[in-house]
Amino acid sequence: HGITFALLFSSVVTITADAAPPDLQGTAQGVLARGVFDGAGGILGSVASGVLFSRSPALLFHCVAVLALIACGVMAAADLYVMRNTAVKADTARGNWWVGDRLSLGLTS
Repeated sequence: HGITFALLFSSVVTITADAAPPDLQGTAQGVLARGVFDGAGGILGSVASGVLFSRSPALLFHCVAVLALIACGVMAAADLYVMRNTAVKADTARGNWWVGDRLSLGLTS
């Protein structure tokens, strides 16, 4: 849980700050930290996993695996959307990977 949570939390906080208007960045990060990580998400996840585990530990594992795959797909799609539709499209001179609609390997001519 240690390194994966640190990577997840730091990434989500950064994405939240980028997505929120400048005057609401702190509020958005506060809602994220308290509402998602400490609040309803933890409560609902505990209840749902308890119900699934009481039916079958294998069922719980399979449901979590499917949810993880869905989350990966959603995050990949969201990342592509943000990269293509915001100011994140940057030049290779600054070390970024996306230029327009193509993946750049950092080779410029």
